[in-house]
Amino acid sequence: MTLTKLVDLVAASGIVGTLLPIVIALVNQEHWPPRAKGAVTATLAVIAGLITAWGAGSFDGASPVVSVVVVLLTASGAFQSFWKPTRFADLVEVSTTFARTKVPTNHGH
Repeated sequence: MTLTKLVDLVAASGIVGTLLPIVIALVNQEHWPPRAKGAVTATLAVIAGLITAWGAGSFDGASPVVSVVVVLLTASGAFQSFWKPTRFADLVEVSTTFARTKVPTNHGH
């Protein structure tokens, strides 16, 4: 992979990662436990990274791994620094939640 293709892949992955928290918020449900929300985040980051690498024509060698890592790190950073403080992601998650009740959990008590 050339340096130019790598820079293009990282830039595209960064853009995708910046917007991914909104997609994650569309999928996540307000009543889901943090583990389930984390699994959704990781799964969507992997899918988005692989699609980004493929779309950039860089689906060879370490390129998909680079794309997935950049998407995941950028999504995390964008969520913490922008989407979470503005509460926009929370608004999307609450607005797209199907069940409005909390699921009871049994922790052996």
